[in-house]
Amino acid sequence: MADSEMESTDVEHPQSETSGNAADSEATPEPRKLDEEMHDNKISEAQEGESNVRVEETLVLQAPIEEEPPISDYDYENMKSSPEVVKMPPSTLLELSHSFGYECHKRSNLLVLSKDVLLFAAGNYVQLFNISTKQQTYLRTLGGGGVGAISVHPSHTLFAVGEKGSHPVIAIYTSSELKLHRLLREGTEESYSHMDFSPGDGSLLASVGGSPDFMLTVWDWKREKVLLRSKAFSQDIYRVTFSPVIPGQLTTSGTGHIRFWKMANTFTGLKLQGQLGKFGRTELSDISAYVELPDGKVLSGTEWGNFLLWDGGFIKVEISKKGKKLCHNGTVEALYLVEGELISAGIDGFVRVWDFETIDNADITEASTVFEMDPLVEIKVGTDVALKSLSQSIDPDLPTVWYAQDAGGAIWKTDLVVSHTRRAPEKVMGYHSGPITGISCSPTGFTAASISLNGSVRVYNLHSRELLCHTKYPSGGCSLLWVPLTMDQQGTTILSGHEDGILRIMKLEETPQHLQRQKDKQTHQLTLTHACKPHNKGITAIAVHPEGKVLATGSKDCTVFFLGTGQGYPPIGFIKTPAPVTILRWRKTSLLICCEDGSMLESQMPIAQHDDAAKSFLLDQLPITIRQLTSIKDKLRTAEEEARKAAVREKRRKEREAAKKLKKEQMGENYVSEDEEEEEEEEGEGESKGESNVGKEKIAEESSKGEVSGLSSILAVIPEQNSDRFWVSMGGNDAGYMYQCTMKGASSSSEKYEPPFAIAIPNFAGRDLPLHSMTFSSSGEYLLTGASNGYVRIHPLSKAFAVASLESYWALSVHDNTYGAVTQLAVTYDDQFVVTGGADGNIFVFKANLLTALQQQLKQPEPPIVATKPKAAVVPATDIEDATSYSIEDAKQKTEHDQMMKRAEEKKQHVRRMVASLRNIFQSLLQESAKLPKPLQLDRKEFVMDPDMEKQLLQQRDQRVKLVHSDMAWESEKHTIGYEKLQKWFKDVVQCERIIVWAIQSNHFVESFRAPTPSQEYLELVDKVLSNEKVDTPWTVGGRRPGRDPSYHGVEAKAEGGVGGGQEGGPHGLSKKEARRLRREQRKKEWEELFRSKPDEKLEDPGDLAALQSARQEIGDYKLKSSNDYVVPEHQRVSTDRKRIQLVMLRKKIFEGRLSYNTKLVALRDQKLDIVNKLSALVHEIAGVQAQLPPEMHKPLPTIPVIKPEEVPERELQPSKETLHKFKEEMLSREAADKQKAAGVGDGFGGFGGFGDGGGGGQQSEASTDGRTTDKQVPAAKETGVSHSVGGESEDHMTTPMHHMTSLELQRAEEQRIRLQYRRDCLLKEAEEMVSRFDEAVMRLRHERALLATSIVSADLRHITQFEELQLLKEFEKREMGLTSRYSSKKKEKQEMEEKIDEAEHTLEEKDAQLAKLQEQEKALEASFVEAVGENKFKDFLLKVYRKKIKRSKKKVEESVQHEENEEGESDDSDSDSLSSSEEGSEEEEVLDDSTCPIGCDPSLFNRACELREKRLDLEDAITEEKKTVENMRKELDAVRKKVKTMESHVKTALGELQAFQLMKQQRLNELDQVAILRLHQVLYFASRGEPHKSIAPCLVFPASVRQRLMQRIKELEVERQQEKTKLEELHLKHVSLTRKKKKKDQAVTDYTAKVNEMTVLKFGRLVDLEQLEGLTANHIAEELRTKLRALEQKAAAELASKEAQIQKERIKLANLTRENTQKLNSMAELLEAQRSLEDTLNHRQKTMASEAIGSNGGQHMDPDERSRLQQLIELQASELAALKEEIKSLSVKGGFLLPPMQPPGPDTPVA
Repeated sequence: MADSEMESTDVEHPQSETSGNAADSEATPEPRKLDEEMHDNKISEAQEGESNVRVEETLVLQAPIEEEPPISDYDYENMKSSPEVVKMPPSTLLELSHSFGYECHKRSNLLVLSKDVLLFAAGNYVQLFNISTKQQTYLRTLGGGGVGAISVHPSHTLFAVGEKGSHPVIAIYTSSELKLHRLLREGTEESYSHMDFSPGDGSLLASVGGSPDFMLTVWDWKREKVLLRSKAFSQDIYRVTFSPVIPGQLTTSGTGHIRFWKMANTFTGLKLQGQLGKFGRTELSDISAYVELPDGKVLSGTEWGNFLLWDGGFIKVEISKKGKKLCHNGTVEALYLVEGELISAGIDGFVRVWDFETIDNADITEASTVFEMDPLVEIKVGTDVALKSLSQSIDPDLPTVWYAQDAGGAIWKTDLVVSHTRRAPEKVMGYHSGPITGISCSPTGFTAASISLNGSVRVYNLHSRELLCHTKYPSGGCSLLWVPLTMDQQGTTILSGHEDGILRIMKLEETPQHLQRQKDKQTHQLTLTHACKPHNKGITAIAVHPEGKVLATGSKDCTVFFLGTGQGYPPIGFIKTPAPVTILRWRKTSLLICCEDGSMLESQMPIAQHDDAAKSFLLDQLPITIRQLTSIKDKLRTAEEEARKAAVREKRRKEREAAKKLKKEQMGENYVSEDEEEEEEEEGEGESKGESNVGKEKIAEESSKGEVSGLSSILAVIPEQNSDRFWVSMGGNDAGYMYQCTMKGASSSSEKYEPPFAIAIPNFAGRDLPLHSMTFSSSGEYLLTGASNGYVRIHPLSKAFAVASLESYWALSVHDNTYGAVTQLAVTYDDQFVVTGGADGNIFVFKANLLTALQQQLKQPEPPIVATKPKAAVVPATDIEDATSYSIEDAKQKTEHDQMMKRAEEKKQHVRRMVASLRNIFQSLLQESAKLPKPLQLDRKEFVMDPDMEKQLLQQRDQRVKLVHSDMAWESEKHTIGYEKLQKWFKDVVQCERIIVWAIQSNHFVESFRAPTPSQEYLELVDKVLSNEKVDTPWTVGGRRPGRDPSYHGVEAKAEGGVGGGQEGGPHGLSKKEARRLRREQRKKEWEELFRSKPDEKLEDPGDLAALQSARQEIGDYKLKSSNDYVVPEHQRVSTDRKRIQLVMLRKKIFEGRLSYNTKLVALRDQKLDIVNKLSALVHEIAGVQAQLPPEMHKPLPTIPVIKPEEVPERELQPSKETLHKFKEEMLSREAADKQKAAGVGDGFGGFGGFGDGGGGGQQSEASTDGRTTDKQVPAAKETGVSHSVGGESEDHMTTPMHHMTSLELQRAEEQRIRLQYRRDCLLKEAEEMVSRFDEAVMRLRHERALLATSIVSADLRHITQFEELQLLKEFEKREMGLTSRYSSKKKEKQEMEEKIDEAEHTLEEKDAQLAKLQEQEKALEASFVEAVGENKFKDFLLKVYRKKIKRSKKKVEESVQHEENEEGESDDSDSDSLSSSEEGSEEEEVLDDSTCPIGCDPSLFNRACELREKRLDLEDAITEEKKTVENMRKELDAVRKKVKTMESHVKTALGELQAFQLMKQQRLNELDQVAILRLHQVLYFASRGEPHKSIAPCLVFPASVRQRLMQRIKELEVERQQEKTKLEELHLKHVSLTRKKKKKDQAVTDYTAKVNEMTVLKFGRLVDLEQLEGLTANHIAEELRTKLRALEQKAAAELASKEAQIQKERIKLANLTRENTQKLNSMAELLEAQRSLEDTLNHRQKTMASEAIGSNGGQHMDPDERSRLQQLIELQASELAALKEEIKSLSVKGGFLLPPMQPPGPDTPVA
């Protein structure tokens, strides 16, 4: 790679260790030495943040493979980790009984081992869980450090366990017998993080180590050897896998990286190359999951939830859901590729299935670098589920079942089938999630309860190893306590403290039988009896007084709260602590409190109950003493160091005494003095002094570390029995000791306290680890401790409940050594079971052997879980679900505030009641005034006492209204926007709401279809479908591109003939000979055209072909789609695109049908509204008419229909003033009720915002005057108006008595009455017709709706069926595309071959025509030769010359390029070259002249014969070449035709495969259920006796119209058969007639040919060629041209002779000039010699003159005149010298010439 750095390091191949082989163990290098060599040879890792990719190689030199003895299985029982026993007899104190835990946060910690067995790790055990029987099998680790990773072999017969610890091993077990099969060593330093077997045979195993080495190792696990190893990265690696498609390729990922590895065999050995993936512009992310695609690309997840597609170490594209939504909301934890589908699981609890093809072809676009797509299937596993991994079932009956690891503490069984029949996810098992924060055992039985940080509480039966019940609360759990019998005699009460400060009290009771199914088959249940919130932060400790009087809780909010244990757990009070509380312990009448900062408090038990009158629960008068622990670890270490040194000195002293005694015995009397001993003692003291200095420095260093780290926290406390002392375990720098403390003598002020005594805790591997939990056994004979490294220790005590020493112990590694601190330890009441809980989320139950022999004899049987004696029913309490609710103290403080607000509110209510009474008085006065006569009534203005005050009040009101408007502007805008959003989300999405239109005269109604508003994407899709819906038209019927028309050549010939005709009809007249020739050519072309237009014997009529094709498609037997020989027609083949189009069009039709109907319904509703208005007007008019009629003639008025709310649902969201006022009244009444309830007062009169009923009346009057009235008000108002008008008219009518009217007036009144009666009847009829027409329209629309509803239901059923077909087609899409593309490619290749054949045939025809043309030219040439020779005695000789076959040589013209170096070249050489070339040319011409013209023969004829011979030879060569070309083209055409036949077979094969696939797809489509709505009369399926069958399952559904058409077609076919028979007879007769005519024509042609031959023989005596005969006639024009040619040749010969003579003269002249030039050269040589002698003489003379001048002048300067003369002389000589050189140069050139004599040029004159 160009941008990668390659590094290579040689590492020695590590030798594997095998048990029981001494030779191998001796040859194996020491681990430490091997680690040093590896450390020295490690390559540098790529630093985080570098832009370039670093590729590292690790070279492993493999030794030649020798035959090794087979490795046998190991003895697991002897190799597994065992308890560590120190200073006590070996025994098994704890035996694992059951595990209730599961490390759900560990990566890839759930694998399918077999059909019914799941594999996962828990602490120091590997668990095999049987899904069917719920049984668990345990395998303990070999090293005891925990489990780092697990992996299952592809065959599922083996599984590997990578452990933790110092130089951990990889153990490979058999699945069936759980035997230790192989053991892999030295793969990493401390832990394995992931492993993976190679796909297929699983012969290789890849492992990745954790910190600090992060080593990637490839194993040959069968031979227990390392093949390759390399450092994978500098940070945590989460995953390593082999490539499933590319052998020798691996992938690793982890914190902020992904790396691609390749293994390659080179000449230097096997190499491992790693390429780090570049994120580029994409944000750096931890990669927990990835999957390799078949083409080598890798798809990985991210922290933010999207996918990254990697190609060649770079990100190709980022993938998200459509609408820029994340693929998962959180980290993508799992990715798998199964059968062409990608499965992903995320921390959001969703499993999604994606289309592989879409992801594989994803790429960036110009618009975005993120590719968007939606999943095929989306499954939500459950609520609060966080998926970590998936594992597919290997059960052949359940191939789509996957088991999911839930970080929320569960194992799920999920069905990932892409179908609507998918089963819902099922929880297989449930566990705690997160650290265990509390465990407590029952005081009466073998039950225990636990709580974890995720808030779940679980209760177990330790004896039967089952989960009794469980519950979960919204907040995390911090502590748990099973209360003693002194508080609950039944022993069923459990207390739990939570992170939000809530204390929950639960009762364990049996679940009623009828509720066990609803409780997930739980036999017991936890019932919440009380919940309170004494703290604002997490409750970390709970303690109950031994006598059960007081309950104390400690919290992180630095308080301890005391509660009573009576009914309702009344609060007593709380005290404050200097730091968060960690431990509470009751000691008789006092409470010991331990805090995080090392402080200890002792508080006396509060006795008195809390005074309700107090303002706070703070117990500030309660006696409290406090002490602050200080570190004494440095003093303890100093004392230990001194003791160690004293022991060393004592040992040395004894050794010296023994040596002295021995020496004295050996030497006897010769024993020397004791000076030597003194010296040795001094040396010893010096050594001990040096050791002391070293020890002090070490202690000082530890002390300084402790000072820097701060105060240590108290982790665990155990009190001594019958003593005020207690033991404390601390963390931080003070770890490693148990400190004995006491609160005796402590004061109320904080003081530093040093523990008087401490016991050293035996360290773990040289480290001081803190104890997180301590407890005594029930008998007090053992102390049980839990350490931060997951170990559980049991120390025997010499005295019950008294700790003296911890030197003897029994230790077992139980939880994870890295993060599995044992935070909880609990022992049952009889010491039979020990329960441990760790920070790793595991809970282990051990069978304890802590009882003495006497206790074993007295051991009681298993007590019942719940007391059987009758008890009162437990009443469930209300839980506190809001974490922000007030605590007890906050509620107390809030109560004081509420009482103050209550008093203020009471005062307000008093004022409001006074105002309300005044209002009532004012209203009564107004009513009394209204009862008075109108003149006596008081005007409202008279009630105004002060107009200015009223004006001022009105101004204040307006200002307040403006202020309210301004204050409520933001709120109003907010609610307006909210209203618009609600309208958009809930109303705008519905195109038509549910509208019901009622008939007027009946109870019939018609309702609308609820139709959603189509989305913009759907509308765009419909437009796209409609725009792309085109009919495909093939090129031809056969599917080939149109070739040449058979009449093409005829048309071309006609065009050429037309051109010839134009020439013939030209203005210039032609000779008879030329006219005859043109006529013959024209006739020849016509014959050719005629023969070309002759159809082929195999040619068939296109009409007949089309008819046959139509008959094949339409006539014949109908193949059922379910039959095996059914062939799916091409136009009926269904694809996903066509099916999508069908779905879209079906949805479009459904939508348009509903829309059309709803439009009609809305129009009908609007018509009803118009009718109501018209009826109102008619009623008003009728009432007016009847008012003028006598009462006995009145008829009832038509009823005005009432518009119901469901007819105008859109008006519900159009508020009017009435609705607003009504809403306001409801709000005011609700607020008043709330205030009355809070204040405890009677009925109120509202606030200051209104004026009671009077205000309401005013508002109603305003509403009545407003123009925006409702529909119900309009008729009422009109009726009111009508009643007034009718009353007025009736009064007028009654005021005119009948007896005062005259006869004329009576007559006119009768006429008016009749006229009014007719008008009234017309109006009533109009109203009745209007109503009846509307009711008829309602009934018609109702009938239309019924039909449309049936159609829509049918369409919906078709929609479902088509959707199922689409889902099915998607499964076949990939394969269908492959077969279709293959068939299309084969068909295209065949068409291309056929096109090549067409082109080749056309080209071949052109070549044949060209060849025929050349042959005609040859014949014409021979005819012209015969015509030129004529009748000549040398005819035969010239014909022989003409037809002579000679071998011609091709002339080659070579061009020589000559470069001139300085001046002109030698003319002689060029002349000689030209002469030689001319001679060569003459020689070549002589080669072509094989014979000469004989004497007496015309040279022009001879030359003409030679010229024609050359033309003939040229034509023959061209004809030969054309024949070769034609022959080659015919061969190529034959080869192509063979290929076409082969391609036809390939096309048929591909078509057969495609048809078989289409048939299989059609059969699968036939399996889908189809819905056909049939009536009984449509069923024509009867038994033999004509009775209908009981079942119509085997019926065939066939359209009745098609059946009728087929029946009609039978009759039509009979008629067509007769017609075709008649037509065939006619054609047969026509064929016989045409055959006779053809024979007659052939006979006529034969007769004409014989007649022409006979006439030719009579005229010429024999059969001759007329064209050749015409060529033999004389050509006068040719003779004239030959005469001119001969004259020109003679003239040219004379000119050539004169030119040759002139050339000879010039040659002689050239020779003379050459001779003169030679003489000139000789004279030039002589002159040069003379010049050289003159120059020597001149130089000598100048030297002599210079010396003389210097001598005569005595060293003075020369005269200026003399100097100038000499300078001129030198310049003159130089110019002469230049002239001579120029002359020499001109003479030295050949052909040069001499210049005339002249003066030598000056120095500045240019030389010519």
